[in-house]
Amino acid sequence: MVPEHSPSPLISVIIPTYNGGDWLLEAIASALEQGPVPPELIVVDDASSDDTPERVAAAFPQVRLLRQSINSGSGAHGRNIGLQAARCRYVKFLDHDDLLEPGALALELQAAEQHRADMVMARWGDGRVGGDGRLIEASRRIFIPPDPHRLIEAILLGEKVPYTAGVLYRRSFIAEQRWDDRLTINDDFDWFCRNVLRTDRIVRLEHVSYYWRLHSSSIQGSQKLNPQAFVESVYIHNHIYRGIATTLTEQQRLTPSYRSLLARQLYRDLRVLARFNFARCRQTLRCISTLQPGFHPDAGLEPSRWLRLASGWLGLKLTLRLYRWLLFLPDQVRFRGGSIRFFEA
Repeated sequence: MVPEHSPSPLISVIIPTYNGGDWLLEAIASALEQGPVPPELIVVDDASSDDTPERVAAAFPQVRLLRQSINSGSGAHGRNIGLQAARCRYVKFLDHDDLLEPGALALELQAAEQHRADMVMARWGDGRVGGDGRLIEASRRIFIPPDPHRLIEAILLGEKVPYTAGVLYRRSFIAEQRWDDRLTINDDFDWFCRNVLRTDRIVRLEHVSYYWRLHSSSIQGSQKLNPQAFVESVYIHNHIYRGIATTLTEQQRLTPSYRSLLARQLYRDLRVLARFNFARCRQTLRCISTLQPGFHPDAGLEPSRWLRLASGWLGLKLTLRLYRWLLFLPDQVRFRGGSIRFFEA
């Protein structure tokens, strides 16, 4: 059980920010108002160009504010700095547009201690923000993490898994790990996958841990209108799943089922890679061939009938090489409700 009033914080909450303003102040307040489990609060300011650091220092003098002199452009970089500075037994990563639900940390801490867990997952949600900055009740959605016993399968199937703040981590478990600050987006998915592959001491809770406040100025909020961000997301997806294949191979856990699911995930990247990076396309084809010799996409994976037929006749490599140059085709991909033509990105 969690003591009524812990003599010292047991959880470090780490928030990277850049020009966080009111969003950040509200996120900090939600973390500090956690009842019997007040956390150590670490804010890593990525060289904000506004008065965000001064506002934090004035409003919350108890916060450890780590100011960077040069902007890294990466939330992952700030999380790494915060993790190095963290002093508590557990760590929670929060973004400045998240809001922790009241009592969330106490429930997660209790589960971590009871089960000696390395990771405690909880439900999470998102919602649009109104003109007053508050979440619009009707827009709220709640997501449920997969069962811990089938997490790897869920990742390979592309099911939704917790975002940045959806997990409480044991600090000793992640102390030597680093977020990949090369990734422009989906760094939280990469971080989650790498840690899931390192432990089976994972617990799932039924409460909602936090809400992500959706707004147009966030990277994710504007991504659907940005073809370049779409192409980058494909590259990152490819990087993550190839990494998973390597790790499962090294761990001797690459079952026939996992091989099939990985091959299908990697195929989803091929048409974009053929357009923009054929060297990487060839590397991915070799990976697919190693995972599943004689792989051929079915109608559920490849909607284009002529591509399915051509890959059967000519092989995937030659088909994709031809596809790379057929720029006159009315080829497009649907992404978050919009359509983006590969060759216009």
